[in-house]
Amino acid sequence: MKFFAALDGYHSQGRPVSYLLRIAANSLKNRVRNRREAPSSDVLGRLPSSTVGPADQAQIRDRSRRVANAVLAIPESDRGALVLREYHGLDYARIAEILNSTEGAVKQKIFRARRSLRKSLLTDTSQTLGEGARS
Repeated sequence: MKFFAALDGYHSQGRPVSYLLRIAANSLKNRVRNRREAPSSDVLGRLPSSTVGPADQAQIRDRSRRVANAVLAIPESDRGALVLREYHGLDYARIAEILNSTEGAVKQKIFRARRSLRKSLLTDTSQTLGEGARS
């Protein structure tokens, strides 16, 4: 719908699919910025219910929540590249095209985002383990 509304801004020298992906990327940024929706991380829907008990479901939900919060904590400039790579499976060249950037800059953004995610999740895990030891 937004694509048709934005057709006036489309310049024929670019590829329509790139323009469409740019609109999608901007929509994603706006949603995350406004925090109306967290990134979907429903792992439970992909697992056979017979193999997942209530305790496992709670643990998966908790882990999914932690990952979603850690992704939201990544600076917006790096988060978009990471989401396009990891959640949408796009290659570096396509991401660079969508973000109006170079492949090198995209690789750097993804590297920083992964490092931030790793640090956030390790900090969160060590804090959780510390709380469990005191209980």
